[in-house]
This record gives sequence, C-alpha cells and structure tokens, in this order.
Amino acid sequence: MLHLALVSNLLTAIGAAPNLGRPQLPHPARHYPPGVHVELIPFGERALRHFMFLERPEGFELEDSAGAEELRAALAHAQPAMSAREIVPRGQQFATVGHLYRAVEGGLEHLSAVLGEDGLFVGPPRAQAGSADFRWPGLTR
Repeated sequence: MLHLALVSNLLTAIGAAPNLGRPQLPHPARHYPPGVHVELIPFGERALRHFMFLERPEGFELEDSAGAEELRAALAHAQPAMSAREIVPRGQQFATVGHLYRAVEGGLEHLSAVLGEDGLFVGPPRAQAGSADFRWPGLTR
C-alpha cells in the first residue's frame, strides 16, 4: 500500500488524479517484460521464488523458479520504447522493479529540465499524503 500511496503522490504532484482502477484478475502479462508468465498458482516456494525474482533489486542476481533463461533471451530482443519520430509510446520493458523506478526518476528529471519544476509540479502539495497522515515513515510528499 505504501507503493500505491507514493505513486498517487507523484501523480498528484504533476497535476494528475490517482488511478485506482484495476483489471480483472488474472490479467494478460502485457505490462511485464517479455517471457514473464502470469498465472494463478498456490502460494508456496515456487510462487515465492518467482515474485522474489520479479521484485529483486537491480543488480541482484537471483534465479527465477522457472523460465529464467527464456526471460533473459526475451529481454535481449526487447524493442526500444519509442523512436524520435513516433508520437505514441509503446510499452517499455523493465528487467527489475528498480529499473522501472530509475526510468520514472529519469523521466521526471527530463521533464523538470524542460519545463522547470514550477511548470512540472503543478498539483497542490496539500492533496498529497504524508507520514503523519498514515503513520508510514517512508511516505513522503
């Protein structure tokens, strides 16, 4: 839930509304890197190892419970997110959650450099949640 609150704060900071819609589960794996198979399996070592692999920090070597070689092969053939001539972005492929977070950070830094902080962060700070609101030390405005 902390992750959801942080994402909502970022969206609010740039003047967008938090998106709380969700797809019906199970849903297609189109939001995951190629080769990641999403399926409902009983909780156990196989499920735990798979999600540890998906959520691992960047640079942390860990074998997936199944299909790790296929994932690496698929990632090697992933297409770039967007060329300079395209106007509609394609889905991006991230090897780790840390890789995704760095891409979000890089995008915000780029937009801030282009628009300036005052032009990017137009949302009201009072609309964001902080650690005093929910007693989460990591929740920042």
